[in-house]
Amino acid sequence: MGLLKKGILGPITNQTGDVVGKMHRGQNVITGNYHISTKHSEPTSEQDEVRTKFGLLNGYLNSINELIYRGFKKRDRKQSAINAAFKYNYDHAFIEKEGKLEIDYPNIIYSIGDVEPPESPVLSAENGVVKISWYNMP
Repeated sequence: MGLLKKGILGPITNQTGDVVGKMHRGQNVITGNYHISTKHSEPTSEQDEVRTKFGLLNGYLNSINELIYRGFKKRDRKQSAINAAFKYNYDHAFIEKEGKLEIDYPNIIYSIGDVEPPESPVLSAENGVVKISWYNMP
């Protein structure tokens, strides 16, 4: 049984038949019930490519989620920071080497918008390695 709160246009919760009402990111959403696909065909090469790109980029961005959160948290209120970073980077984040897709790390954008510059940056070089350090701000 679905429950309408505050009239026909108000919030709905629970399930009525194949219709499911829920709160998603502060919005009332009515969706259809999940059904398992009856299609059992093999994925096309385009689908495989998209799945590979999705897995590579999603795995990488989730491994640096604290950096992504700080850089994309103000991008879009209806999207998580990881989703905003994924959407922004998807079109230019990949290169193909020897027929295999890889992440093009220099082209990844980690931050958009208002980000505080580093405080007290220090640049040093030792044995051909350049080190950049700065004061960690809370």
